Amino acid sequence: NDTVTVFYFDVLGNDGKPKVYRYDTYTVDHNGIISFVSSLLSYTPITEFTPGDTLYILLQDDDMDTMDAVDYVVVTLSAQGLNLDFERVTLIESPLDSGEFRGQIKTASVIPGSDTYYSDTVGIVGYTVVYLYYNDSENISPDTPILRQTSISTINIGVINFIKDTITQGVISTLIARDTIYIKISDPDFNISGAKD
Repeated sequence: NDTVTVFYFDVLGNDGKPKVYRYDTYTVDHNGIISFVSSLLSYTPITEFTPGDTLYILLQDDDMDTMDAVDYVVVTLSAQGLNLDFERVTLIESPLDSGEFRGQIKTASVIPGSDTYYSDTVGIVGYTVVYLYYNDSENISPDTPILRQTSISTINIGVINFIKDTITQGVISTLIARDTIYIKISDPDFNISGAKD
């Protein structure tokens, strides 16, 4: 738990007489912070996403900056819902020597039990919590890495309405006998194939 102190001896005060040591102390923080953020350049954390979104990851950990060149940190994502999916993402330090590491990964709705999604994509089925982990190997006890984590969950709210027609799609609450009934469903979970579902 490194502490750095800077000081100097203040020889002359306002009265010209010798004074005392003046100092400031800084304790090094070894705790990294990992979070899902709203964009690749953002610092704004988010807690929800819609299947099909890209997840942006920010790791802030000064002492994972171990080289004079660009550093990399590998993190693990675990999607836990009606399916299980595990993915790894390599975060890249940017800017150089900043201790800030960023990366991204796509998400996709998938049919339960199918293999219709690709690696490097987090497969989402129904309500899902995505956990994000990294091994903080540079901390107070470097021989004992600390597993740090955060999580994010899906926004899975479907909406169904009667509508006037398929062109204007205005929502209606009453029908006249012998009207044609038009129905509209808005639900991101059903956007599975990337084509017409």
